[in-house]
Amino acid sequence: MNVQSIQELAERVLFSENLEDKLATPDNRDWLWRSEGKSDVRIPEAPARPKELQFANLDQPRVAYPKDHQLEQAHERGALLHFLANHELLAVELMALVLLKFPDAPAAFRRGAALTLLDEQRHTRDYMERMRSFGVQFGEFQVSGFFWKMVADMSDPMDYVTRLSLTFEQANLDHSLHYSKVMEMIGDLTSAALLRQIYQDEIQHVGFGWRWFQKWKDPERSDWENYQSRLHFPLSPGRAKGPGKDFNQEGRQKSGLPEGFIQQVQLFQQSRGRAPDVFWFNPSAESFIAEGLKYQPKRARREFASDLGPLMLFLARQDDLVLLERDLSTEFLRKWKDAGVTLPEWTVLDLKTCQNGFPKSSRHYERKLRTVRPWSWSPDSSAALAGFLPQCSIEQSVWSENWKQVFSKGWSAALGKEWTEAHLISKPDRESWLAGAELYGRIASTEAEALELAFELRECGYPVVAYKALWGSSGQGTRRFMEAQWTDSLAGWIRDRLRTQGALLVEPWLERELDLSFHWDIDVEGELKYRGLVELENTPNGEYRSSAVRPALGPGLGAEVKRFIYGSPGDSRRLFRVMESMGQFLGDRLHELGYSGPFGVDTMMVRDPVRGGLRFKPLVEMNPRYSMGRLALELNRFSAPGTSVRIQVAHSGELRRRNVSDWVGFWKALEEEGRLELAGSPVSKIVNGVLPVSDPWGAQRFFAYVEYIH
Repeated sequence: MNVQSIQELAERVLFSENLEDKLATPDNRDWLWRSEGKSDVRIPEAPARPKELQFANLDQPRVAYPKDHQLEQAHERGALLHFLANHELLAVELMALVLLKFPDAPAAFRRGAALTLLDEQRHTRDYMERMRSFGVQFGEFQVSGFFWKMVADMSDPMDYVTRLSLTFEQANLDHSLHYSKVMEMIGDLTSAALLRQIYQDEIQHVGFGWRWFQKWKDPERSDWENYQSRLHFPLSPGRAKGPGKDFNQEGRQKSGLPEGFIQQVQLFQQSRGRAPDVFWFNPSAESFIAEGLKYQPKRARREFASDLGPLMLFLARQDDLVLLERDLSTEFLRKWKDAGVTLPEWTVLDLKTCQNGFPKSSRHYERKLRTVRPWSWSPDSSAALAGFLPQCSIEQSVWSENWKQVFSKGWSAALGKEWTEAHLISKPDRESWLAGAELYGRIASTEAEALELAFELRECGYPVVAYKALWGSSGQGTRRFMEAQWTDSLAGWIRDRLRTQGALLVEPWLERELDLSFHWDIDVEGELKYRGLVELENTPNGEYRSSAVRPALGPGLGAEVKRFIYGSPGDSRRLFRVMESMGQFLGDRLHELGYSGPFGVDTMMVRDPVRGGLRFKPLVEMNPRYSMGRLALELNRFSAPGTSVRIQVAHSGELRRRNVSDWVGFWKALEEEGRLELAGSPVSKIVNGVLPVSDPWGAQRFFAYVEYIH
């Protein structure tokens, strides 16, 4: 075939309906140096093709790729090569398109793209010849135009480089090498050799794209930022690799891709299926609920939110999206990949400047979402996430002032009394192990009332009194009052709580033997789904330390506590029976207020100084949000049977205890103590080990980690 210029070759490829013309190679290479182009060429919506190779409609059923084990059958091998031949033909057409669409692109780029086009023509012809030996004709199966749809609207040659060369052709480094190995295993050495040759050519094609990417990228941004900014959903770096574990690092290195970029491609995740739920960490929700948007978190609280933002990765699922304040290190991501866990996608976003949703520069701009899921709905999450709601396909409950009472410890205390009085009246003898209504707190609205209630409790036999802020988390809003300990500091704390929250809770301080939390989800119809039970470790002052999920309650507990938990042999489920009742009771109240989402109920076993003995208090407080206990349950998904899971948050003060200067040193010390051990097939499960659930390579003041102990 004779052509006179690059322009003529590209037009013949794109506009001919004859497959032989589209795949014909010019007789010589003189035309490569005649690359002048015309800017008035009409660009088609789809390339001209013979009827049997035209793109399938979206409503036509998709033809599935053959599985590896099916390739022992000759016809299935032919079907696989049919898929691959269409990919190569699409590459030919897209390379013709870039040559026609951008006639003023550098001559060296146009020559390189034209030479790559010749390779892709040869690949298509070779696939066609080999599939015919298996009795398969090109056009026998439906063909997809996905590559065309993703690349054809490119606005400049940089779009071509990022979308085709560095995404689809990079992915073929995995596919071609993988299938060549499969063909070798089943003894089809001819097909294996063909795929190996294509693999070698693909290394050169990716390298060509990378060299021009380097010339055209924004020098003010990293390679990764430049790359991601050019890909819009459903394109993402996740499309630049094959599925499964066959990630071909060597081929990428030979293409010239730098090691850091290769790692970021390997570790990147994005949904290819359903629209994502969007997760965001806002741990100061209770303070915003109490004081409104005027509340200004102090530096420690801001750092807590920033450092522990990655916790949301483990509440989300693989198809979801997590909003973070700063990027994650490849070292952190590698730890979880080595553990066999695929994390969801994340994106770095400053919500203070993005309150209208994703900015236009984001690859998620105008992307369809399912729901938004903050750590807690509150005034701050409502303001920060409002711009994302129009992109959501599912109507959901969001912050309402009616919910403010739900977060109040006073609301929990009142409902605890109500449930207890109703329950004990109906079953006074059988439920005598439960805490009485007197162990639930009362509301004080003035300093004098707070002192009066404290003295009333002491007269009833409770020597220590707890003052609790109505809105506060992790036990940090609590002060104790004992005889002769009424201090100016305590009085000042009480006045400050009354000023900011209007009231506080006064209740007996009880000696705790065991802290537990029970977790549910409630949907918009009011239906409950039980999620599990978590053991909590708190300090003697009631401040949170850790959450643990164990195969069974009992290890480490004394005989008296075990007998108390399980009751008589005929009533071994009494604890769970009571909590089923409490969960439904609270779920009904939440539904009445329009709340849907996660909620947890903190409970405790205490010693009653008045009635004597152990008592179970089934409602210490209710948290209508995610929590560290719920996070422990989600982390338990990755554990092997019989393994306990414990999550803990460390403060920077612990760096001194470990004699290390930063969280990386802290993490390495932990890792030495708890080396990772996996079991299970085909999906690995964690048996033993310590893993970070926030990023020690970026943390400032706080760091969270999880221990798996068999």
